[in-house]
Amino acid sequence: MIVYRSPLPDIYVPKANCVAHYFESPHLAQFPNTVVMLDSYTGEQLTASELHTAARRYMALLARRYRVVKGDVVSIFTSNSIYLQPVHFGIVGLGGIICPANANYTVSELAYQLKMTSTKLIVCTVKNISITRRAIAEAGTKTRVLTLEQAISDIKRLLADESALEFDPVQLNDRIHPAYLCFSSGTTGLPKAVQITHRNLNAQIRQLAGTGGRLFQCRTRTVALLPFSHSYGLVSYLWAMPYLAQTMVVFDGFDFEHLLKSICEYDVGYFAAVPPMVLMLAKSPLVDKYPVGKHLKVVVSGAAPLAASTLKLCRERLPEVVFNQTYGLTEVSPYSHMVGYMSRHMYNNSIGWLIPNMRARLVDPETLTDVPPGQPGELWLRGPNVMLGYYKNPEANNAAFHEGWLRTGDVARIDETGQYFIVDRLKELIKSKGHQVAPAELEGILLTHEHVIEAAVIGVLDETETTENPRAFLVLRPEADVEQILSWFNSLVSKHKRLWGGIVIVDQIPKSVSGKIIRRTLRARKNDTVYTPVDAKL
Repeated sequence: MIVYRSPLPDIYVPKANCVAHYFESPHLAQFPNTVVMLDSYTGEQLTASELHTAARRYMALLARRYRVVKGDVVSIFTSNSIYLQPVHFGIVGLGGIICPANANYTVSELAYQLKMTSTKLIVCTVKNISITRRAIAEAGTKTRVLTLEQAISDIKRLLADESALEFDPVQLNDRIHPAYLCFSSGTTGLPKAVQITHRNLNAQIRQLAGTGGRLFQCRTRTVALLPFSHSYGLVSYLWAMPYLAQTMVVFDGFDFEHLLKSICEYDVGYFAAVPPMVLMLAKSPLVDKYPVGKHLKVVVSGAAPLAASTLKLCRERLPEVVFNQTYGLTEVSPYSHMVGYMSRHMYNNSIGWLIPNMRARLVDPETLTDVPPGQPGELWLRGPNVMLGYYKNPEANNAAFHEGWLRTGDVARIDETGQYFIVDRLKELIKSKGHQVAPAELEGILLTHEHVIEAAVIGVLDETETTENPRAFLVLRPEADVEQILSWFNSLVSKHKRLWGGIVIVDQIPKSVSGKIIRRTLRARKNDTVYTPVDAKL
């Protein structure tokens, strides 16, 4: 067995309710008047001391008015708000379990989540109350409804009432008590609920702080644009970054020009992004209107692979900004690898090094034996931030774990410096002409073409050749010549990597909230106009 470790020493993970752990942040104790939440639209803000007070008082209100007790599941079905932090802390502090729901869920998607988790209380916006009530009816649960607007009103009133009752976070077993049930993206089968425990959160906060401030520096202003319903945004914006006395500049939706304006207006230095956002920084003409390079210091991409070609374009356009990449998944709460803490820049599309306390193996997925150093294998992980397991899903747990190791489903390799490189997902590899082809590699090449805005590649079955042929789905500029792009691409790659499945022009690439390409949607398409090579035979 070959076990790889982080280059940094292990750090201590406290045994505590994660809200109590957050309240003991030495960074916030040093700067209690630090603004931790700032609304990018209105300028409204919450300081660290106000958050502490609001959370303790809101715990008391939730316990008395809504009877929230340890083990109750509370769903949150809203867009981002600066007031969601005291709402989250109030629920989790009581030992409640939060089940975040994507604000764009349909009735049936929300109903599935409510029924599976037996949700006791749901927090939703007035805008979404109709969907919420229909989902409750479809799920057949006895779920109470609390609007975010009512919660905000209550929090403001509690902050003004010096006599308001305050609760302390309850004691619990941090190793086995979930703080969150975060549903996976569902790229394979029905979504699964990932149990993120209090220990997982405490570990992740300390792991990120344990990089010595080389990545997450204290008292910076950060773009908080990713949904709080997704583990990437949830853990980063509500827990890990504020713990370091950072200011979250909160956005409740994606408006690229407003984002650029806000970076300049609020002097934002850090941007945790997903690849589609980074691609816009590289290619959108709006970037030329705003001096974002004078403010942004670091852009970190995560949740899906960032093409090396996109990285190159960003560095050429914004040379003052450091661009790098992180890696993780919901099942590890969600970070396991980072670039910035060991090296200022990302090289050759690296996802960086393991963060403190993490262990990794690279394993042949068929033989379950470790591959030699430098060879690609399935990435297996172990550490205090690895999930407790999938909620009420023993079959999925058996498939996800092998002798205590989490199987990520991602193919990776490690180089002599200890940096990791993701090749692709096991189930996304295209088996073309006897070779395995990584869609991400082909997408990265396609994105270097000046007329290609977005790209996604899948394998399409050619029964006559008993093989899969790579097919590209492209969003193109109006002046693009498809046949020229096809000829250009095929001249750059090996025969088995050529687009024998052709090119399909689309208006947009289907992606999850985290920026991952939803390939099953592309595979389900019918009757597309396909531009194919003149000779599709080898």
